[in-house]
Amino acid sequence: MSELESPAASVPVGRLSVNTITLSDASKLICESALSGSGVAVHLINSYTVSLAEEDEEYAECINGGWLRLADGRPLQWLSTLRHDRQRLEQIRGADLMNRVLSDGRQHGLRHYLLGSTDRVLGDLTTSIVRSFKGVEIVGSESPPFRELTAKERTHQYERLRDSGAQVIWVGLGTPKQDAEVAAFALEVGAVCIAVGAAFELLAGSQRTPPKWVSRSGFEWFFRLVNEPQRLWRRYFVANPVFIGVMIRSIFRRGPRK
Repeated sequence: MSELESPAASVPVGRLSVNTITLSDASKLICESALSGSGVAVHLINSYTVSLAEEDEEYAECINGGWLRLADGRPLQWLSTLRHDRQRLEQIRGADLMNRVLSDGRQHGLRHYLLGSTDRVLGDLTTSIVRSFKGVEIVGSESPPFRELTAKERTHQYERLRDSGAQVIWVGLGTPKQDAEVAAFALEVGAVCIAVGAAFELLAGSQRTPPKWVSRSGFEWFFRLVNEPQRLWRRYFVANPVFIGVMIRSIFRRGPRK
């Protein structure tokens, strides 16, 4: 099924269009779309996503083609406030969205599929979800290889996802790969496909969750960098200056957004 028009208002952040929507409304829309059998992609956008989109037009088009594009990063919320947007961005973290949809989806009997990370993390994640959300239905999980799939492997993957009957597919493969994957799954599988980044590791307990005050302060990125410096140093030290440039241009050249 082709991508549907986004159901929520949005504001521009660099090359990207980000929805101004609350966590509760996002969960409601996702549940409704899952029940209707719509094949749609949901992307979570942070400063790294914005920075990549500035350098890669094809990636920007992939994100903007998504049905929902949610502000995962606190700096996006700051930008919206500083710019005096009439409709402000609200931070919606991947782990929070996943928790909310898993909880809300129980009353509808939604079927979920977990794709990404490692077999160990998926096992711990499934255990954590079943323990936390009584009655939730997990219909499958898989950890794909850390390489591009062959055409045959890709076909079999689509078949597994369709055969599972999943209505919501959670994808945790890291940015930017997961964004391309959810776009493809939405077209091929006919489910709500959501790219949630490190939410798998956070909810499985294999990655430290930052204290609430760190998240509120906007320094969750620094907390993650300290805990995973070898993997994340390039992301933050190269991408953050690009995002700061986007913020400065957006605030001082274009003024408030309607």
